Amino acid sequence: MKAAFIPMLCILTLDIQAQSPGTLDTSFNGNGMVILQPGLITNNVYDMAVTADQRILLCGVTSLTGDYSSDIAVGRLNQDGSIDSTFGINGWYKKDFFGLNDFANTMYILPDHRILVGGAVSVTVSNVAFMIMRLTEDGQTDTSFGNGLGYVITDINTERDYINDITVQPDGKIVVAGRTQKPGTNFERGALVRLYANGDMDSTFSQDGMVIFHLFTESTTVLYAVEILPDGKIIAAGYSGDIISLYRMLVVRFLSNGVVDTAFGVNGYYLGPQGVIERACDMIFQPPNRIIAAGYHLNAGMTQFLLLGLDTTGVPDPGFGV
Repeated sequence: MKAAFIPMLCILTLDIQAQSPGTLDTSFNGNGMVILQPGLITNNVYDMAVTADQRILLCGVTSLTGDYSSDIAVGRLNQDGSIDSTFGINGWYKKDFFGLNDFANTMYILPDHRILVGGAVSVTVSNVAFMIMRLTEDGQTDTSFGNGLGYVITDINTERDYINDITVQPDGKIVVAGRTQKPGTNFERGALVRLYANGDMDSTFSQDGMVIFHLFTESTTVLYAVEILPDGKIIAAGYSGDIISLYRMLVVRFLSNGVVDTAFGVNGYYLGPQGVIERACDMIFQPPNRIIAAGYHLNAGMTQFLLLGLDTTGVPDPGFGV
């Protein structure tokens, strides 16, 4: 018998007058949990967002056929955890591009309530490309994006490229962060891509709309998170390392044109200590001047939660974590 992977949502209450803080919120689906199966075998949630009217958007993968392949899935729930049948078809938008594995890893709700979804599409078995799509507020393909298609597929290299995070500048330009495989190797490079609001590549960003970033020649660098700072600079976080230095937490800052900002940290980046395995998986900017990267640290064979606070010069903030 084939196993099914089904996403589950849990809602914890913060209302101390209704229930004890941190307990399951029984006003959400009666027991604080929702189990969803939009497709057949594989059903995983990778990102969530809350709309202005408090409905819950989900994105991830599902299988539209009876195997372990993955296809795009975006769904919407009402505030009480019930499926919002006014979104897409019966609460879901689903898409299989070329009959291979596709991924929806991240999402962003625009000020006009349209929805950006970022991930990857398998163009062939060995070629996976960046994918950005835009949906209307009610979960339909937005054909005003991507030259009438509603999506943009960007092939950085002819191997494996994945979007991990997506954000939007105040001027509407879209910035995505992820990773791209160095051709002919198993090494990966960090990648940033910037698009105009309509999905066209922004050639004012690093001349071709793309930035490929790495620190060591024979190494892997991955960007998991990206944020736009108040001054318009771009901050990204992930990890970098080679066989000798292992994987080290990485936070790097770029100017608005895609050039590494050498005024940040050392030569434009903060890199965790050598000989320690650490990764940044997410990041936020905490006003007025703190960058917080979150991930994990490997200690004695066990992983531990790790939060790193940097000031806006890229130096660890001594006031964080004391």
